[in-house]
Amino acid sequence: MRIFRFIWGVYCFFVLAPIVIFTALFILTTNLIFGKKSRRINLLLSQKISCVGICYLSGIFVKVIGKENFESNKGYVIIGNHNSNYDIFINSITLPWENVFFFLSKVELGKVPVFSVVAKNLAVLVDRSSMTSRVKSMKKMKEILNDGISVWIFPEGTRNKTDEPLIDFIDGAFRLAVDMKSPIIVSTLVGMRHINNPNYKIDMAPGIVRCFFEKPIDTSLMTAADIPALKEQVRNLMLTRLTPNS
Repeated sequence: MRIFRFIWGVYCFFVLAPIVIFTALFILTTNLIFGKKSRRINLLLSQKISCVGICYLSGIFVKVIGKENFESNKGYVIIGNHNSNYDIFINSITLPWENVFFFLSKVELGKVPVFSVVAKNLAVLVDRSSMTSRVKSMKKMKEILNDGISVWIFPEGTRNKTDEPLIDFIDGAFRLAVDMKSPIIVSTLVGMRHINNPNYKIDMAPGIVRCFFEKPIDTSLMTAADIPALKEQVRNLMLTRLTPNS
């Protein structure tokens, strides 16, 4: 079984690499021609075409429940669980066609050869050890939300490599939503551990993943004092999907 997953992981890398290279070249070209106006075009290409190709050729199929909870071209703070390196590709194909988003990701993603071009244009990169970087990332996310583009944040802050369904949440995503009075949509991926185990460097298998989108949570009347309760509400919604029989 492990040898099969290793071989499939190597195959998936060779599937992913040319698509990422093509996407990076496309982004560089549109940036040169259109500048900042190319942002939505690049998001559409990467999320609606490139990531669809990556998932399909990797043998990963996603069943989405709750897609109707999104309004067209409206910006949300999307809060999701994080289990694997493939989450970014799978999450990208779950939204309605009219909705696109930026990820919040670690600054290290911007140092990966070739992929850095994609990351720097389609994600908000943050160095959590730097207060300046955190302030800049928060400012950029607010600008993105004002443009009707969503921001996707993993409140766990890193991949969950434990046996627990979730690890502790960081406040940042909830603080952003409350500050911006932006609605939160909770996203839970179920079944990712069967696809990609984060405890191995090379580990992939084909399969089906379920993505649950909950109804939007209104934050328009919330303040900083509501963040602990909001965080707990989101956590419980995810746990309901991850541990349905508990």
